Amino acid sequence: MAGPHIFVRVQIRATALSTGELRTKTVYNVYDYKRTTTSGNPSKANFLTAFKTAVITPLSNCLSVSYIAGFSDVRWLDDPLDPYTTNSSIGTGTVAGDSLPSVNNVCMRLGTGVRGRSNRGSKHFGPIAESHTLLDYLTAAAITLWGTFQAAYLANITASDGFVYSPCVVSQKNSVFNATTATVVANVVTTTTVNNYLGIMRKRAQERANTM
Repeated sequence: MAGPHIFVRVQIRATALSTGELRTKTVYNVYDYKRTTTSGNPSKANFLTAFKTAVITPLSNCLSVSYIAGFSDVRWLDDPLDPYTTNSSIGTGTVAGDSLPSVNNVCMRLGTGVRGRSNRGSKHFGPIAESHTLLDYLTAAAITLWGTFQAAYLANITASDGFVYSPCVVSQKNSVFNATTATVVANVVTTTTVNNYLGIMRKRAQERANTM
């Protein structure tokens, strides 16, 4: 790609341990960011360091101790030839006690101020501690912690090299991604809403046992 990179993607890989389930589930979360300037030569490593501190640290305060940090993968999204760089991750959950099953998650919806389904998004977080829920709703204490995380996620991230990044929603419909092209269409996230009622993410459900 000609010119400096603007869009960066981080994939966080973790595991859900001690949830009382038959299988240890892998938990993925993907974050996209857009640089606020278009000049200079940013470092994705510097961005990742700032991102972990600014976003993943407050997120860990919302998650069960069953959420075990694994790896973080970062790449320039607007460069089709840029591979993921894998690093160790931080952010193991801090909320003690028993955990809900992996299928139960907190959903955070993302708004950009631009109409259209492709300009909205959502993120699903888990595992969640039982102590943070009551009758499938988040407790008041949990809602406060999620509010802190929301504010951290919405705030711009300033890396050590001085470049500033904003969270964004990448339109899969309008963007073009293939082996030789990476045309990114994205809008900056301006609002977030955390559902206080727990949702279900079936991708994280335990597979049915083979009864054959």
